[in-house]
Amino acid sequence: MDKYDDKDWFRSSRWTPEIAEAFEAKLARARAWNRAQYVRIQAVHLVGQADEPSRAAGRALFQRVISDYGDERMQALSATEQLGMAFSDAGDLHAAEAYLRQTLHLIAESPTGRSGTTGMTEVLLAEILVVKDTAADAQGAQVLLDAVEPEIASMGMFRNVALRYLVARARVAHQLDDVRAAVYASEALAVAAETEPSIPRHPDLGRPVVSPDLLREMQRLAGIGEVQPPKVSWLRRVVKSARA
Repeated sequence: MDKYDDKDWFRSSRWTPEIAEAFEAKLARARAWNRAQYVRIQAVHLVGQADEPSRAAGRALFQRVISDYGDERMQALSATEQLGMAFSDAGDLHAAEAYLRQTLHLIAESPTGRSGTTGMTEVLLAEILVVKDTAADAQGAQVLLDAVEPEIASMGMFRNVALRYLVARARVAHQLDDVRAAVYASEALAVAAETEPSIPRHPDLGRPVVSPDLLREMQRLAGIGEVQPPKVSWLRRVVKSARA
């Protein structure tokens, strides 16, 4: 079953020579200022498919946004981050790291900052550095996570973001033999355990999905029986602090 229903010509879940030809024909007739967005949206749909040929086509379209529509800053910025994520999903950590570092460079140069990105590029990059599992990379990841903490704190309604951040912090601290690994892991467990919707009208918005393997990993790092999950999670504390 296809992930998308193909209701729009730039949201196809399949990519054949015929579909690609039709896409190019319609793209050529589209308004010039909309073309980069159409190419990027089509790329998003393709990299989300189960088959590698579709995902590879999606990555190529992201690269096209970057190379052909560089003047469309927000679209190019978004495509660069999404391409890094796509390479990470494909297991090409070298390419993923390069594109995520380029994303941070573009954010620093952009007059609109993080607009057009996930807002958590540093976390995405830190996750890759953790997998590389060297002391230097762990230290680099720690610097990234320290820098992005205020941004993550401002995204309080998205518990999935807070959880991903805390998991990365726990893993980095563990690699650095930092005793705070247990604290971060227990706070990750506390965020994962919260059931109250952040936005009642949209109960699934920002809801974290925790796999059994991740739950066991955080329990191990937390040292169940030694460090108990806090009654008030990191997420609630930073939101309260931001409002004060």
